[in-house]
Amino acid sequence: GHSLSSATQPRAVVYNSGTQSVNDSTYTVLTFDSEDLDVGGMHSTVSNTSRLTIPTGCGGFYLVMGSVAYPGSAVGVRGARLQKNGATDLIYSQYFTASASVSTIIDIVWMGVLAATDYVECSAYQT
Repeated sequence: GHSLSSATQPRAVVYNSGTQSVNDSTYTVLTFDSEDLDVGGMHSTVSNTSRLTIPTGCGGFYLVMGSVAYPGSAVGVRGARLQKNGATDLIYSQYFTASASVSTIIDIVWMGVLAATDYVECSAYQT
C-alpha cells in the first residue's frame, strides 16, 4: 500500500499570494503563484499555474481540496468547483445568501481516481 508519509508520494499545497478578480456570472479558473509544498512536480509557478497535474507513473486515488474566500457583500451567489482536464466537473458548491458583514468562504473536497497527466483546477463563481 501507499502512505502519505512516503517521501515520494506526489502531493502539493498551492495558493495565490494576492487577490484574483472573478468575472460576473461565469466560472473563473484560479491561478496559484505560490507553493507550500510540491512533491513530484505537480504544480508550476511559471506555466499553467492553475493546474495540479498527476505525474507520469503516479495515477491512483487522490484527495483534492479547494478553498475560495470572497469579501462581504449582501447580494449575489458565491461558488467554487473542482474540474478535471478543463472539462469534467468533479464537485461544486454554491451559496445563495451572501452577507455584507462577513466573508463567504467555500471549501470543497473530492476523492477519487486520477490518471497520470490528468490535471485538476479550482474555479470561482460569483454574481
